Amino acid sequence: MLRYALRSHLAGIIGYSAFFGGYAVIEVGTFQRLNQGSAQTGAVFQIVSAQMSYMDRPVADLNLLGGYIEWFLLGFFPLFFGLWAAVAGTGALRGEDERGLIEHWLAAGVRPAQLVFTRLAGFVLALLLVMAAVVLIGGGLAALTGQSLTVRGLLLQSLAEAAPAPALFAGAMVFGRLLPTRRNALGVFGIVLVAMYFVNGFSRTVDWLKPWAWLTPFAYADHSDALLPGGGLNLLDFAVPLVAAVLLAGLAAWMLGARDLGSAFVRLGGENRPPVRGVRRTGWAAIPTLVALWDQRLGLSVWMLGIFAYALSTVGLTKGFVHGTELAAGSLGGLQMKVAFGLDGADPAAGFIGLEWFRVACLILAAYAIVQVARWAAEDAEGRLEMMLAAGLPRWRVIVDRGLTLIAAGLLLATANLAAVWLGTRAAGIDLRVDRLLLASALLLPVLAAFGAAGAALAAWRPRVATYALGAVVVLGYFVPLMAVPIFNSPTPPDWFLDLSVFRLYGNPLNEGVFWNGLYLQVGILAAGFAVAIAAMRRREVGR
Repeated sequence: MLRYALRSHLAGIIGYSAFFGGYAVIEVGTFQRLNQGSAQTGAVFQIVSAQMSYMDRPVADLNLLGGYIEWFLLGFFPLFFGLWAAVAGTGALRGEDERGLIEHWLAAGVRPAQLVFTRLAGFVLALLLVMAAVVLIGGGLAALTGQSLTVRGLLLQSLAEAAPAPALFAGAMVFGRLLPTRRNALGVFGIVLVAMYFVNGFSRTVDWLKPWAWLTPFAYADHSDALLPGGGLNLLDFAVPLVAAVLLAGLAAWMLGARDLGSAFVRLGGENRPPVRGVRRTGWAAIPTLVALWDQRLGLSVWMLGIFAYALSTVGLTKGFVHGTELAAGSLGGLQMKVAFGLDGADPAAGFIGLEWFRVACLILAAYAIVQVARWAAEDAEGRLEMMLAAGLPRWRVIVDRGLTLIAAGLLLATANLAAVWLGTRAAGIDLRVDRLLLASALLLPVLAAFGAAGAALAAWRPRVATYALGAVVVLGYFVPLMAVPIFNSPTPPDWFLDLSVFRLYGNPLNEGVFWNGLYLQVGILAAGFAVAIAAMRRREVGR
């Protein structure tokens, strides 16, 4: 059971190890070259960290490698590991219940408590493997470059920052038993997770939120500073989320045994109601795209809320980054900020929003497309696609409905992004051209559609490799502009290297208008991807 539990996290282990390992290489490998050891550049990041306190706690001594790594790398462990915990935790019980696996295990004599705690132990082992990879990569590179970064401190701080994740995984299992489907559980728990993260984040600066921060597992990671001189691991705060994980896992085990398989403690009207053949549908219920959006309403609401909050918060950082670039003028760190964050134009504020935020918006929409591709692959693997085809749905219609639903969801996400950027710039006193802002938000849709089309083609041909292949493209595309200046030690990295990022196809429409060559290529990918998907769906045997 433990081996199976660990194997179920294989994709997460590989993905997170590559992601955070890559970040460790960038941060440790370029620290000295970016002149982080100077008081000038350390002051720049101190300003930025204070403005980002709702996302990541400010850390003292950012002119030291340990402080910089604690803030800019390990400080994001709680959020990213929390998202992993939400997805894996809701799938551990409710998702496997939907696939009929839990029924087999219980019939084989596995007790509910044994099943739940084994799944929790598998997730903890997966976390430890990812942390070990980051510690080995970061500590090893620091030693090779002669920089001061203790492996012991890196390991202890990694443990402190990852401690909330087991509690969130156990909480996700509870929500998986509370609600009737995995989609419901993931949607509702996602809202709870985001709310807890921002309650803790804003409690660092908003006094009336401070008394409530202890209710979130994220608060306990703030009290350890193992990478700073004289700091260490706060054992009590490290233990609290782990105790909560055990208690929540016990609750999930009780809930698993207290209800029949497939049932839930909360029933939602109409959930999983099978379609009735021969019944005439009218109104919006006759439009498959709207039905699919309504079916995904909870999860889509979380994505819209997330992109709205993230856009609003990122736009609020604009003036801090502009001021930081002015302070670091002439240094390699300043050059890195100009190239990576779009601060080298005539209007640095618009450049930052146009390049930095809209590149992140492209990343978020690409991630949403990958999630949908994983959903399409799951429909094949779990037999739902076979049922739809057996009910008479044409194979080409499956691909068309998927594409239309994806684009409709992307329109909602782009609208949420547009509203947040508009409100954020008005609040910060930043003047942006409204027509360019509308254009930049609208051009997010071809990015989403291109990723979805490529994923549709892969999912119709090889469903099991689709998610991993697209994920690798997204990670590479995000890292390329961040690595350009440090690798080439130049304010003007070669275009061939920057072109390795797929997000270059988006261009910078907020400041430069439409990048027509990139748009043509995205439309070509869209058309070719869905054409290949339709052809592959017509020929491939379902389930293979």
